[in-house]
Amino acid sequence: MSAVEEFRGTLACHIEAEEAFVHGDPSLRMDLWSQRDPVTLFGAIGMSESGWDQLSQTFTWVASRFSEVSDYRIDVELVEVVGDMAYVLWFERFMGSVAGRPVEPVTVRATHIYRREDGEWKIVHRHGDNPGNGPFRRRTKMIEATTSALLRRPEDGQRVKGPVAQLTYKARSVETGGAMTVIQTIAAPGEGPPLHVHANDDEFICVLEGRLRVKFAEAIHEAPAGSFVFIPKGLTHTWQNPGPETARFLFGFTPASVGMERFFERSDELTGDARLADAFSKFATDAGMEVVGPPLAESDPSNS
Repeated sequence: MSAVEEFRGTLACHIEAEEAFVHGDPSLRMDLWSQRDPVTLFGAIGMSESGWDQLSQTFTWVASRFSEVSDYRIDVELVEVVGDMAYVLWFERFMGSVAGRPVEPVTVRATHIYRREDGEWKIVHRHGDNPGNGPFRRRTKMIEATTSALLRRPEDGQRVKGPVAQLTYKARSVETGGAMTVIQTIAAPGEGPPLHVHANDDEFICVLEGRLRVKFAEAIHEAPAGSFVFIPKGLTHTWQNPGPETARFLFGFTPASVGMERFFERSDELTGDARLADAFSKFATDAGMEVVGPPLAESDPSNS
């Protein structure tokens, strides 16, 4: 039996696992992956992850995004086995919905690298992309296929409880072709996150009702209703509602930030009085954030 023929059983299990994955069950896929670093993922919706802890969380999150998947199939193009390493190239094709929005027929080109561990083949790398894209384009078919005009009325949008306040997604990465993430939120008097910095995302804030205090680096600025704030990546910042009434505002990231979208969803699962601190201590790094100081309520209390 050739090495490729011996590998066919693993390949069949992998194909079965991927079909289960797009139907919402990530467990079979996760069983086939190595849990020994290094393991890496370059996803078809723009994410890049390394390390089993990050990958396992990403797999669970991505599997939950799919619904109503049909006509799913995998066309294997190339299988190579050399010693204790193997390489597979295939095309995944399906129809369905991502994050609740129907998508056009999707084609993802996926490459996988496997290594033999304790006599078993384990996946250590996946790279998904759009076969129609040139080498310098980052958008993928999965993103482009879901991009269309979008109208969200005041009551529309997925709601989650973030680390500070209730959030409503108004536009997500998968809906905007990776162009932007937009979220509406409210903040009770005194509320605000710790001083932090985004490594990869430019952020904006548009104050709709009430007022905020916004800190850039060392300066604190007043932002009443109607104010617009732009925060480039790499700049330390935070905000607080200093007034006696609830503040309502839009904020978001350009380009779209899958990491921040996941940050708020994962925060929704936390409970207890320490939700704010727990969210930033547990999930900030995965979202490309670093906490560099306390909230304004602690560092610069308002007299309002």
